[in-house]
Amino acid sequence: MRIFPKLRLENDNTLSPECILAGLLLAVKGQAPNDVELMHLSTTLAGPSTDNYMVRSDDLKELIQNSDRILTSMGLTAFLEKSAPLLSSKQKLATLVTIMDLCMVENSLLDGERPVFEKIRAGFDISEDDLRPFEEMLILKNEASIRLNVLPA
Repeated sequence: MRIFPKLRLENDNTLSPECILAGLLLAVKGQAPNDVELMHLSTTLAGPSTDNYMVRSDDLKELIQNSDRILTSMGLTAFLEKSAPLLSSKQKLATLVTIMDLCMVENSLLDGERPVFEKIRAGFDISEDDLRPFEEMLILKNEASIRLNVLPA
């Protein structure tokens, strides 16, 4: 079962779960995502049933452009107000966890990203306590000191 439906670009003004995820990622980052973030976003939206687990580059670029245009025209507060009722609780949680995973540098959000992320979390009515286990899991996942060295010496 997919949390985010397969990416289909149907209408430039539609707030789909994919558009919401991309728009909120843009809001937190405050800039266009880099190539690594785009690849992660692509695999999140494509899911395991897609060849190569990726969204086509042109579709992803169009999604980012549409999301940015809608976010810019509405502003973050209105974007959140319209987005929250469209997402299930699992989609809201998955959106927050995906953004955390993409944005975490040295196991924390950067100073400029934290207030925007907190505004999104509050707009989705997800408590810090509900999100904490996922944040701890991401910190553990990204902890360099516990990774196994699987390359031969």
